[in-house]
Amino acid sequence: PHPTDPEKCFFEHWWFVPKMERLSGSATFIGSDKTESTAGENMTETPLGPKPLRTAAHEWIVYPEGSMGYVTDQDIGMAIGQQKGVKSRGFDGAILTGQETRVRRYHEVLNDYIEGRR
Repeated sequence: PHPTDPEKCFFEHWWFVPKMERLSGSATFIGSDKTESTAGENMTETPLGPKPLRTAAHEWIVYPEGSMGYVTDQDIGMAIGQQKGVKSRGFDGAILTGQETRVRRYHEVLNDYIEGRR
């Protein structure tokens, strides 16, 4: 969570790709027998297109000004919509799916403790 603003949060996203030679058949690398750029760099395919495979530095991204990759961007986009819904006048509580039975039970027990029923 953000230290002063409950409407914000920090999302730490790590993405590791091993450096391996001759991976022309891998979907990670550009699809040909050549896995090097014209400058001799090893290349990898990213959600933003081909990029040089390199040691990554710590990078801050403010969503949606930058991308953290397709899946993460999709999750964050849905979370933004959920946050708007939670703050709406029509929100009456969350409805969890059957796959989230453990989450549901955890919150039931937690609420019981908070409300003094346990």
